[in-house]
Amino acid sequence: MQTLYIKIGLNQLVCHHRADGWNYSEPYLWNVFFKVDGSCVTLNGQFRLEGKPEYHFSEGSHGNLHAKDMQPGETIGIPKEVGEWKTSLTPIPLPYFTGGVSGVIGLVSVLMEQNLVSGKGAEAGHQALNENVQKGLESILAQFDPKKIDINDIDGSLRRFFESQAEEFDRIGTLVGQAVMNAQNVVQNLISLVNKDAVIGYKIWDFSNAALEKANGELPFRHRWTTRKYGDWEVKGSCIARTDPEVVNVIKRKSPEEEEE
Repeated sequence: MQTLYIKIGLNQLVCHHRADGWNYSEPYLWNVFFKVDGSCVTLNGQFRLEGKPEYHFSEGSHGNLHAKDMQPGETIGIPKEVGEWKTSLTPIPLPYFTGGVSGVIGLVSVLMEQNLVSGKGAEAGHQALNENVQKGLESILAQFDPKKIDINDIDGSLRRFFESQAEEFDRIGTLVGQAVMNAQNVVQNLISLVNKDAVIGYKIWDFSNAALEKANGELPFRHRWTTRKYGDWEVKGSCIARTDPEVVNVIKRKSPEEEEE
């Protein structure tokens, strides 16, 4: 297992159907990228994880997709400053053994619909998301129990641990909503309660060194939120890994037109 150079991101948003009663649609997107690998954490002699994840946060809230009024059937490109992170993924060295176990790189993505929440309120929600993802991940690392490690499958043991902790993020939506309310004055809160910004949905993805190597360095991913209340939306992206950072840098993102071909 070796260090991989990564380009991970969401590059397209598709509006399959807007919610009934929505005459106007202006989505925006928050992304928190993270990695837990040998560059930022270690396994100590007692097989406890030490260190903190590394993060990359998307830019902006209202208007960050430049989507003024998305129509059903329309696909737009997601700007790089919102949807992309270039970094490396280094295996985590093992104590007492040669080699290492997979690092993990991932993405927490929240798709929003702009209504009457103020720009300040929306950005407060954005910052609350960033802060709570950090707190959640760092709490997960601190809770890792070395007794759960199968010495014959250390890589798999770590993977199963992270997957079992995914429900920790379920409370983030409530915390983000409270942060929005706290950032607005009384009048703004009354207005936004009438037609507040909507959380269309959220999704967490994660990828490991081992999974990327098995997939020959490319794992496409996508998620579709189909709801009666907020419509039918889909995001598409990919995690690309190469052993040479210059090769990753020259890989171009596909346009919506190229995806359809």
